[in-house]
Amino acid sequence: MWAVIGIYQGQENNVFYKRSTSGLEEANRRDILAGNAVLLGPDVIHAVANPLDSTTLGLHVYGGDLLAAKRSMWHPSSEEHPYDARKFVEWSRELGKRSSAV
Repeated sequence: MWAVIGIYQGQENNVFYKRSTSGLEEANRRDILAGNAVLLGPDVIHAVANPLDSTTLGLHVYGGDLLAAKRSMWHPSSEEHPYDARKFVEWSRELGKRSSAV
């Protein structure tokens, strides 16, 4: 579904992907700074990161029922899986630990 993301504090860095025969392929990047917004189309695949040492706050408006929508998520190794909130949190924690260890 489409979405509008507006950042009102901090920064959100987005990497956009497209599907390819080998999985996902990077298509574009966009950093959204405080005071800016971006419109995402219904087929957008993206990864989000906060590059700052402070909290980023934003408003996300979705064009449908986000919780009921059939969605996918990708393991950092680029394997596609059905969206699972618990698994997403687990992967996010794993990535956070790796990032802080570097």
